[in-house]
Amino acid sequence: MRKRGGDPLLDEICPALPPKVRQAVKHARPEVRTSLTELRLRRGRPVMGVTADYDFFLGPEGQPVRPGVAGSGPDPVVTDDDEWERAVQLVTESSIYALEEELRNGYVTLPGGHRVGLVGRTVLEGGRIRTQRDLSGMNFRIARQVIGAADPLMPYLVDRTTRRPRSLLVVSSPALGKTTLLRDIARQLSSGVPAMGGRGWKVGVVDERSEIAACCDGVPQNDVGPRSDVLDACPKAEGMAIMVRSMSPEVIVTDEIGIADDARAIEEARRSGVAVIASAHARDLEDAAARPVLRDIMASGVFDIVAVLGRSLGLGTIESVLCGLTGARLSPGPFRFGGDASGGGEVSWRFRSSSLG
Repeated sequence: MRKRGGDPLLDEICPALPPKVRQAVKHARPEVRTSLTELRLRRGRPVMGVTADYDFFLGPEGQPVRPGVAGSGPDPVVTDDDEWERAVQLVTESSIYALEEELRNGYVTLPGGHRVGLVGRTVLEGGRIRTQRDLSGMNFRIARQVIGAADPLMPYLVDRTTRRPRSLLVVSSPALGKTTLLRDIARQLSSGVPAMGGRGWKVGVVDERSEIAACCDGVPQNDVGPRSDVLDACPKAEGMAIMVRSMSPEVIVTDEIGIADDARAIEEARRSGVAVIASAHARDLEDAAARPVLRDIMASGVFDIVAVLGRSLGLGTIESVLCGLTGARLSPGPFRFGGDASGGGEVSWRFRSSSLG
């Protein structure tokens, strides 16, 4: 398991960065390095750094600069043609044709669980995207493990009567921390929950994008707990079926459900007595209810709890924790990952097919 002293996460992505960008990142001040959540490269344009609170253009010594503003410092690093071609070679390991599946999905996962989003000219086949060519943009998303991120949710995730984990759906827009939350839930359920006298459960992590456990040569680089088994780079629906058949998990953790096969696999796992912790892309409950697969799976009652993420208190905000069947608010909120709950209010939302139209 990788050590977390200093800022090793940026060191993990540096081998995939072109030379000028790599040099700038290595020279950046510690507070800049440790606050980065994304590095965005666009062909022929300045390199952008993104933190939880702001974005900036990256100077040659890693300093934030504002292009064209007098006195703001040197010009930012620009991904010129040579830098761009080198970036493409490094990210694709010089074999863009061997990555058709990744390019069709729009991302490549680096060792350590860091994801590089890719956009360019799509190549269609039968009206569907087969791959991408002529790449024009990359987004290096830095995977940071936050130990204790799931602390506010853990009291809701274990039934004190049956002493078994409950099923949870995390609803979130992109880049708000849902994978960070899932990773820490897996770690805590696997390691043991103090409120349950240290009781831990067998956890199966179905890690299709290699982001939750960040396996390298089959070994998780993130801490997902001592009772966790990881199925890496496997489609979610097939992976959940394999886990249930072969590893007798008590809990399955997986990321970004969204198609009918995922829903069927979750329902089958629940019928087998396995709790499921999963996430889905949606801005809020109304947005989730407008998506047929999410609407139907929530209406089926397979998720005991729904947690909605947002930004009202900044990155890492749990806006609400709701009953999965009735939508009744179970907690005050919003609150930050690992913080104390505060606020209040009630909601009335029923995940019933008839009420969702």
